[in-house]
Amino acid sequence: MRLLAPIVLATAVLFAAACNDSEHDHHEHHDHGALSDTTRIASVDGYEIVFDFVTMEDHRKMMELMKLKMDHDPAADRHLSVTIIEKRTGAQIADAAVNLTVYTPDGRVVSGPGVRMAGEGMVHWGLDVKSGGPGTYRVAGDVKIGERNLAPLTEFTFK
Repeated sequence: MRLLAPIVLATAVLFAAACNDSEHDHHEHHDHGALSDTTRIASVDGYEIVFDFVTMEDHRKMMELMKLKMDHDPAADRHLSVTIIEKRTGAQIADAAVNLTVYTPDGRVVSGPGVRMAGEGMVHWGLDVKSGGPGTYRVAGDVKIGERNLAPLTEFTFK
C-alpha cells in the first residue's frame, strides 16, 4: 500500500500540470502547499486535500484526454476539483460527501455539492465557478469521510 502514495501524488501532479493556467502570476509565493499555480494541498486530520482550480478550457482539455463526458454550467469559466488522499496509506478516498464554497474577489459566494468524477485511476469532486475577475479566491471545503468531518481551507490568486 505504501507504494501507492507516490503514484497517487504523481497522478495529482500530472493532473495539475495538464491543467496549468497560463493567466496566473508565475512569480507569486504560495504558503498553502502549492504544487503548481493552480494546485494547493491542505493537510487535515491525516488526509491531504488536493485542490485544483483551473480554467474551464483547461478542464475540458483534461476531460477529453481522459475520455470523460460531463455537463458543465455554461456560465462557468473555472472548475474547482478536490482529490482526497489518506496520508498513512497514500490511498485516494473514493467515498465521501464533499461541499465546496468559493469566495470570489468581487464579493460573490459560489457554493454547492462537489460532483463526483472518476476515470483513469483518479477520483475527485468538482464545482463549476463563474470567476469574479482577478484577485484572491478563498476556497473552503466541507468533507465528510465516514464519521470524520474535515474543513480544509486554501486560497488562489489570479491576475
